[in-house]
Amino acid sequence: MNLPATFNGQSTLNVIIETPKFSTSKITFDPATQLFKLSRRLPVGMQFPFDFGFVPGTRGDDGDPLDIMILSDQSLFVGAWAAVSVIGVLEAEQIKEGQRAIRNDRLIGSLLADPHGPETVFDDVRQLPDGLRDNIEAFFVQYNLLHGDQFIPMGWRGARRAITLVKEGIKKAEIT
Repeated sequence: MNLPATFNGQSTLNVIIETPKFSTSKITFDPATQLFKLSRRLPVGMQFPFDFGFVPGTRGDDGDPLDIMILSDQSLFVGAWAAVSVIGVLEAEQIKEGQRAIRNDRLIGSLLADPHGPETVFDDVRQLPDGLRDNIEAFFVQYNLLHGDQFIPMGWRGARRAITLVKEGIKKAEIT
């Protein structure tokens, strides 16, 4: 995929949607085939609270592009390319069964093409209601637990920290 991570400034990201809001299935992009595939089904009653995707042209400690959850009152579709303002990050470690802990942070963004969405009023994740942050955190903990992984939240950080992580992710992608 030949799409840069950022455009129009460092806080505006190109994002590819893998799993739409309210989806009960995890969809992932397969770089080898350039196609999206069903990765896993969620249990009855569980669904993604917001669109979930990745920032192209980046690499995280897990070897994949950086993950991002996009706050919006609408749902996009698998493979959609969206302009997103990064507003923060849930820093976390993830432990897959039998492996050591690795950083697997979750960037949080606000959809820029969503003039009617209530989330567009937030410039920083710390402005979000505590309950929303708690729900997002609980989703990732439970989602990983269902698949035998441990997701350990380390705290919420603002837009500046998220932008730093994106810059680091771009550098890591250039090396590999």
